[in-house]
Amino acid sequence: LLTAPLISTPLETVDALVEDVAKFVCVVESYPEPEITWTRNSIPIRLFDTRYSIQRNGQLLTILSVEDSDDGVYCCTADNGVGAAAQSCGALQVKMRPKITRPPINVEIIEGLKAVLPCTTMGNPKPSVSWVKGETVVKETARIAVLDSGNLRIHNVQREDAGQYRCVAKNSLGTAYSKPATVVVEVFARILKAPESQNITFGSVVTLQCTATGLPVPTVTWLENGKAVSVGSIAESVKDRVVDSRLQVYVTRPGLFTCLATNKHSKTFGAAKAAATISISGMQGNKRPLIKLYKGDAGYCSTYRGEVCSAILAKNALVFFNSSYADPEETQELLVHTAWTEVKMVSSFCQPAAESLLCNYIFQECNPSGAGPAPKPVCRENCLAVKDLYCFKEWLSMEENSQKGIYKPGLMLLTLPECNRLPSLHENPSSCTRIPFFGKVAHAADWTCYSGNGQFYQGTANVTASGIPCQKWSDQAPHLHRRTPQVFPELFDAENYCRNPGGENERPWCYTKDPAVTWEYCSVSPCGDALLSLGTRKPNGETLNLPPPPPFSPTYSMTVIISIISSFALVVIFGIITLVCCRHRKQWKNKKRESETPTLTTLPSELLLDRLHPNPMYQRMPLLLNPKLLSLEYPRNNIEYVRDIGEGAFGRVFQAR
Repeated sequence: LLTAPLISTPLETVDALVEDVAKFVCVVESYPEPEITWTRNSIPIRLFDTRYSIQRNGQLLTILSVEDSDDGVYCCTADNGVGAAAQSCGALQVKMRPKITRPPINVEIIEGLKAVLPCTTMGNPKPSVSWVKGETVVKETARIAVLDSGNLRIHNVQREDAGQYRCVAKNSLGTAYSKPATVVVEVFARILKAPESQNITFGSVVTLQCTATGLPVPTVTWLENGKAVSVGSIAESVKDRVVDSRLQVYVTRPGLFTCLATNKHSKTFGAAKAAATISISGMQGNKRPLIKLYKGDAGYCSTYRGEVCSAILAKNALVFFNSSYADPEETQELLVHTAWTEVKMVSSFCQPAAESLLCNYIFQECNPSGAGPAPKPVCRENCLAVKDLYCFKEWLSMEENSQKGIYKPGLMLLTLPECNRLPSLHENPSSCTRIPFFGKVAHAADWTCYSGNGQFYQGTANVTASGIPCQKWSDQAPHLHRRTPQVFPELFDAENYCRNPGGENERPWCYTKDPAVTWEYCSVSPCGDALLSLGTRKPNGETLNLPPPPPFSPTYSMTVIISIISSFALVVIFGIITLVCCRHRKQWKNKKRESETPTLTTLPSELLLDRLHPNPMYQRMPLLLNPKLLSLEYPRNNIEYVRDIGEGAFGRVFQAR
């Protein structure tokens, strides 16, 4: 009796671990026997797929080694051609023990920054992630959190966060631990106890103590007036990551002693410093008594009595002395003195501006206000002029070195001013100290001609020597520049007039409106006797017709380059023409020689043998051949051509007699 297929044992959901064996049983009752096929997610399973085994006439499907990708719905379909086909489906859920695919790694972090330790896991069911520091479970706080991804995030890292961390992944099938990762917290060097300033008698022995800490443990260096002190007079001890350094000094002169603590981190340097002055009581020298005016808690106003800045600071001007120093006058003078030697080593263009900024930065103008004396910082525009123009390369080099922890001895005690934070002389002229080096002398202004290098020329010429209109000094198009009216007083209300800001060039100039020409000198005449060089008349009646000096500008340089290239091109063209003529002359001579050669007919009987040139080699033959072989040689001149026979093994063959 024919019966349609009937599945008596429907498929069920099967749970299996990775790399385990999973089986699906599909028992079918029918007559005749049905053909059973299997599918996974509606995709047929091939009989030749080695990952599967189909037995018992197709009623048993075995997955030999379960993988994570085997998750899905498996169906068996039975069909024997009688009635409708029967189908049953069941799911395979692949279970996986926890596995850590990205464990945490060692981290070196600076105190106060954020640290993130990675921990990526996989498993089914999805494992929960926790962290262990040493043998203690890490608890989440406002600073410490375990993210949904499993990563551990620590905000504002502290010293106590250092240690070994492991992440733990756990689900119902098991637990996985990562390898320990070490967190090293690096701490910038910090001075715990600074040396104290002292006033002692001549010849005394004094001990200065400096205590510093940091991670790694910092190195302490002592400086006297900016120069390293000999190692023999320093005693040092380290305990609990705190270094205690003591300097013993035999005092014969006043000095500024600095304790410099530095340590190197993975990506940067840490540095801290503290200074103390050693002064000798009763040692005034030839200095006049110090008059303290408008004394307050922060400091006092007084006239400058030093030597280093005497030629730069205004005479009898009130400057501010900081009372945080034991001897403010001596300490500030030593600060300038230690940096002065380094300033002497910069370029000649930078040096005068740097010296003026240094003196006015250390000895700031004093403002005796009602709340007490206060220093007036350097004006922003003067500071920017030194930073962005006069000492651009030197300033940039100092900033890069300070970031790398490299300090020159004379500049170690000074920090570069942040120019953009200083008050502006245009917003409130009375709130800052103007540096006289950048001041514009009103009576020195020139209007119709220029004196010297034309720094104080205030005329209205606004066209370059080649006739190109000038760009406004306040504009940044078509040419970007740093010479703005906010930095240079001589450019105030300058519009697009020719100027020489800072006196950096030989005469007045301007940026041009031509995008191809950055700047050019202007056709402004020099004042006074300099006019004679332009063709003016001398008292004795003689006239000097000297041409004006060429403007050394991009246009002039381009003209010179084009002239040189043109001259070179003419020389090359002339050489080519000469070479062609010589070749034509040589060809003409060859044709003439060929025309003079007698024409031979193709008939062998008309060959004029008497007109053939003798072979000169036969005149030298006795010298070239062995005398015994000479008798075997038959002279070619005695051979008479008869006819052409044809092609031979070694070329053409001729008959001769």
